[in-house]
Amino acid sequence: MNIGPAFRTWVEQDMIYPLAKGSRNIKRGEFVSDDSIVAIVPNKGIQDRDYKDAQKQMEKLPKMKAYFERFEAILRNRSTYRNFMKGAPYWSVYNVGNYTFSPYKVSWSEIGSKVNAALLEEPVSRLKNKIVIPDHKLFFVSFKDRDSAMYLMGILNSSIIGDIVTNSTVSTSRGDILKDLHLPLYDPKCQFKLEKC
Repeated sequence: MNIGPAFRTWVEQDMIYPLAKGSRNIKRGEFVSDDSIVAIVPNKGIQDRDYKDAQKQMEKLPKMKAYFERFEAILRNRSTYRNFMKGAPYWSVYNVGNYTFSPYKVSWSEIGSKVNAALLEEPVSRLKNKIVIPDHKLFFVSFKDRDSAMYLMGILNSSIIGDIVTNSTVSTSRGDILKDLHLPLYDPKCQFKLEKC
């Protein structure tokens, strides 16, 4: 989509988050932060109350509001906005919720012949105390605690899972990969090593 020539502008940081963007940032067992890649996430969910909260916040951010106004026609013309976001502010994003802002996320690229999972946790960039937001080309599972996230990352990066994904119909381009793998839940009573995978 052509949104016109590139330009520089200043906006408030309130709605700006570090972005994890595919294999560029997701390595096996490691998230490689890049401060030049950010995302604007104006709403924290897709319910009416989330849109109202975002609208109130946007009124306090005149530079961000002016930035979005430059793209109003394009944003209103998005198929997702037209089909699924009735009544939402035109600058809202879809597919966000509490899971997006969880403190720990195990993430892997949508594209690839094997799973290279990494742990996204805060803070990792000059945007202090900001949650890392996965790009739409990444799959992720959100967690409230680090040990559960490390457990899943270790399993996904194991050679056994690598062999299953490589040698079967299980593909990293499917969002339901975990359903097919039937992984056991994390049990803190069981001993395992939290090592870099």
